Amino acid sequence: MSLCKFKHVHGDYYQCEVCGLKIRCSDPSKVFATCPGEPRKFPPLLKQVKTYAKAVTRHIATGMETRTDEEVIQLLEICEACDKYEDGRCLVCGCRLNNGKNAFTNKLRMKSQKCPRGLWE
Repeated sequence: MSLCKFKHVHGDYYQCEVCGLKIRCSDPSKVFATCPGEPRKFPPLLKQVKTYAKAVTRHIATGMETRTDEEVIQLLEICEACDKYEDGRCLVCGCRLNNGKNAFTNKLRMKSQKCPRGLWE
């Protein structure tokens, strides 16, 4: 394995020429992402369904507490800098990660959730 080879797509967005990883940053030379040498894939659908069901169950069980807009924006910045973030989703768990207000379509909004890689809680 080697490091991703980023090319400019538009604005602050860059994409690896090999695996297709998309990132948003001002300087891709500072991003060190391990390139698998093939297009990145989301987890199997069954794993994504299980992960989502656990997230929703925990969210409901903990009183459906949500994060503030500021907290969500901070977490989204962490996710966007991660090599496992692609097209608004996590490649580890498959969850949607955005700045939307609806917690059921945005893992970052659910206060009971944490990053599967331990980057945020």
